[in-house]
Amino acid sequence: IISHQPHVICLQEVTHNIHKIFARSSWWSKYTSIVERESHPIPYFTLLLVRKASSPTSASGGASGGREIKCKAKQGGEQPFQNSQMGRSLLFAGIQAGDTLVQVATSHLESPIPPFKGEAMQGKRRQ
Repeated sequence: IISHQPHVICLQEVTHNIHKIFARSSWWSKYTSIVERESHPIPYFTLLLVRKASSPTSASGGASGGREIKCKAKQGGEQPFQNSQMGRSLLFAGIQAGDTLVQVATSHLESPIPPFKGEAMQGKRRQ
């Protein structure tokens, strides 16, 4: 994270302990974090990080072609999946990158492990 300084980081299966370690890291303050509700009944969650516009990167190439792309999280949040058997949700952020608004989202999908329960795992909807 320190050497690449990505604009967006999407993480799944982040534990509370790892979240605390990240929060103590030198790079943490350079990012806006959008975290899945921490009162989640399972021991891990998803995390979306957007680099703050005030955090400069080197202009030596990389994905932006040598130009700094100023990003700013304009809006963000969480949308729970209504049919989730495991309490999963979608984390999202609207990021202003120059003149363009980019929508970024991440989720940790459920594994289709039997027994299949609920409407989400049945019939046409599952196909």
